[in-house]
Amino acid sequence: MELDVLGYQTKFLFDHLPKTGGTAWRTVLEEIFGRENVTQHLEGRSEVWAMQRYADYRVISGHFLSLLPTDGQNGARVHHTLLRHPVDRAISEYFYWRHHAHEGVPDRLGDWAQRFDICDFFRARLDSNETAATNFCTKHFASRITRDIDNSDTLLPIALESLRRYEFVGIYEVLHDSVDMFCWQFALPGVRQVPRVNVTASRVSVRDLDPSALRILTEMNNLDLQLYEHALSTFESKKRRMFRELLRKRSSERRIRFASAISGVKKLVPPPLRRYRKILQTNAKQPDRENFPATQNPHAPNECRASRRFESFGGKEIEVVSVCAIGADSGTNTVSPGETVAVRIAISAHINVENLTVGIELSDGFGEVVYGTNTFIRGAGATVTAGRDYDVVFTFRANLNRGRYRIGVALHTGPDHTERCFHWCDNVTELEIAQLGEPDFIGYCRLEPSIEWFETTHSPFFSGRSVPASGKPAMV
Repeated sequence: MELDVLGYQTKFLFDHLPKTGGTAWRTVLEEIFGRENVTQHLEGRSEVWAMQRYADYRVISGHFLSLLPTDGQNGARVHHTLLRHPVDRAISEYFYWRHHAHEGVPDRLGDWAQRFDICDFFRARLDSNETAATNFCTKHFASRITRDIDNSDTLLPIALESLRRYEFVGIYEVLHDSVDMFCWQFALPGVRQVPRVNVTASRVSVRDLDPSALRILTEMNNLDLQLYEHALSTFESKKRRMFRELLRKRSSERRIRFASAISGVKKLVPPPLRRYRKILQTNAKQPDRENFPATQNPHAPNECRASRRFESFGGKEIEVVSVCAIGADSGTNTVSPGETVAVRIAISAHINVENLTVGIELSDGFGEVVYGTNTFIRGAGATVTAGRDYDVVFTFRANLNRGRYRIGVALHTGPDHTERCFHWCDNVTELEIAQLGEPDFIGYCRLEPSIEWFETTHSPFFSGRSVPASGKPAMV
């Protein structure tokens, strides 16, 4: 979903599951969007009704009835929810009903919570054929896709597929991290403090629960436990991506500050080009590894070992060994505008991966990306085998203005590194563009336009056709 600046035009729907910290979350939403832009707590209604009734509200929040099977359309709203460890949620619910009964509200569940221990409480609910007595979350999400929730063998896969359609799933046990992640993902202003509201009184923790009761509750909510573990794993992966993005942003900001600091001191003058040597053809073939040894390569003076990289991350199941950029005419990493350049990336595979993605990224002195692409986008991915080394060569014309450009490389799966990142290296080597007799220009891109002059035979105010001078255009 495309979001606007600060996410202020994006509409949200919070699927508030009972006893998952939803009341505190709703308070956070009110702080971000304003209380007047968040609906009252809705209960016992369908989401379809809520989205029609409160279409103008920025946030719709409540305990909603499960929808009938749909095509997955979210009504142009960001659907999000919170999950909590199933056993802890069951304990909270049990003590909530015990406390609720003391308020003088006649209720069957409150009566049972007063009379029974926690296991007998849920057994009584099961004996009464209450659908949501156990595995509440799994059944809730599965019912969005199908009403056939009696088959426990297919229930969990359906619930996982339904949960995948939510744009955000927070975790109660790390509620502060969930708030930060939510604000980061949707470009919203941060929240300083997450309040503690609607906290169940006089309850025990999971670690204080009787071992036999813990075992019974675990068995009763086995599907919810699997669903929760999947959501927690997904959340942790997303949190790591957030940290990496923030680190990259901070690194970029530092480079900008550094460039600004030195710009007023001196102007960096590129070193003179060395004597041109034709070492690569315009359509360069992939070079042999021995032609580009990892060290002391006279034809690759700018070759950078991966250990010297400016910044890197990743599991390194497949890793970058070295990177170099070479001009086809100059034989160095200092080239003229429009010269053919080969960026050679040496990698080493420690696992088998089908269709590995190798990407490159050129950035200017301020950290702004000038150009980036990868083998997935270009349809040039390849399978790598554990224990083998590979060279990947990107060949292109350096149609850039003079200046120094940093090159970063990445090894991952899929179209970008968010799926699975093996190795990301920032600023691993440089490419310098030097003006040597080529026509000068301003801006980043060297477009090489053709220019035509025409002599017209009409008044400037007449919209007739132009006639070329001497019958044909003059090419400059």
